[in-house]
Amino acid sequence: MTRSGTVSRNNYVGAGSTDTYSYSFPIRLQTDLLVTTQIIATGVEETLVLTTDYTVTGVGVTAGGTIVLVAGNLPATKKITVRRVVPVTQLADIRNQGTFFPETQENQFDKHNDVDQQQQDELDRSLRLAETEDASALSTEISGLPVAGSVPSVNAAADGLEWVDVDAAALATAVAAAEAAQTGAELAETNAETAKTNAETAKTNAETAETNAQTAQTAAETAQTGAETAETNAVAASFVSGTVMLFQQTAAPTGWTKGATHNDKALRIVTGSVSTGGSVAMSTALATPAISASVGGTIDGHALSEAELPAHTHEVPTSSTSGTGGSAIHSNDNTSEDTTKTTSSVGSGSTHTHGVTGMTATGTATINCQYVDVIIATKD
Repeated sequence: MTRSGTVSRNNYVGAGSTDTYSYSFPIRLQTDLLVTTQIIATGVEETLVLTTDYTVTGVGVTAGGTIVLVAGNLPATKKITVRRVVPVTQLADIRNQGTFFPETQENQFDKHNDVDQQQQDELDRSLRLAETEDASALSTEISGLPVAGSVPSVNAAADGLEWVDVDAAALATAVAAAEAAQTGAELAETNAETAKTNAETAKTNAETAETNAQTAQTAAETAQTGAETAETNAVAASFVSGTVMLFQQTAAPTGWTKGATHNDKALRIVTGSVSTGGSVAMSTALATPAISASVGGTIDGHALSEAELPAHTHEVPTSSTSGTGGSAIHSNDNTSEDTTKTTSSVGSGSTHTHGVTGMTATGTATINCQYVDVIIATKD
């Protein structure tokens, strides 16, 4: 058969749920398979035995077949490898002038191809230099045989390998120290991861607490709003439809309709029927109105009475002679000299008034009265 594939190995890790594993390459005999398991924790390997530990299907099938474990499902603590391994021998005897069997020839070619692939698999799992390294000056041979505790090492000239004895006690101490260091590093990593997890948990708890606090605050605000709404509804329910009231707010409460008839007006308290009146808006009337009036006119005449006159006297001249054509005031002392006499005092200086008509005056009144806006709303 033709061999277009290069795979000669399949690897699996147990899951504890299956006992059947596939191999994806052709084999000519059941014995052409090497089945090996390994304990993952320790690295200990076990080569399974055909029929005793497993059975094979798919012999001669190009796409391969399966192996079935006799003991049942492979546990998750193990892994398994199924590899094609054929004997590196040549048992066909082809004679001169003998009968030619093409199938026999192809079987030999197939076997050689199988040997090539199995050796390539072993080479792929061997230590080797990088492709670009020049190995012409390096000898890969090691002289002598190893002894207990010896390991291969590059020699001092760096051109070959040699066996080096290792102090078992020192090696054990170094291994123990390395293992202790690795354990410490793993513990530190675990502690760091735990601390990180704790920090993330604390952060999550803090965020949860904050969210709960916000939720509680929202619930409290909602409850308060509900209580205020209930109170408003209760108050509104206590008024009959058509009731008119004043509210010191922009919008009418729920269940009330804001009136739009009256705007920028003053309130007047009456004991009788209610009405409206006036023609000037309140904000205009209470701002800074100009006031004008006329001052002037005629002052009424007034005749002073004797009592309203200031106190005063009059001088009167006197003479001792008299004749025709005139008269004179004579003194009683029969003197002949001309003299002046004074009358008695009259008047007392009392106050008096004058009437005025047609007075006018002009001026500005500063009012700017403070105010509070309210709305008129009617109960629905």
